[in-house]
Amino acid sequence: MYNDSMSEIHVRPITSDDFLPVAALLAELGRPALTPESSDAAWAVYERHLTDPQTASLVAEVDGSLSCSANISTISTRKAGFPT
Repeated sequence: MYNDSMSEIHVRPITSDDFLPVAALLAELGRPALTPESSDAAWAVYERHLTDPQTASLVAEVDGSLSCSANISTISTRKAGFPT
């Protein structure tokens, strides 16, 4: 049954502006929370992730707030040592 009072989910590509909300989501899942000491290193990892041509990431927003992220990565079987 359709409930028109439900919030709409908006899925979009991840951006650099999503760094802090994504970090907060990861902390909810048990990853270490950002600290002033870890923020620069975490940003460097995040930035590499955003620019990795073998990775695609999406986020979902509900009522304008980030609620989920998803990552898809391709792995070359040759580089991983699998037979071709």
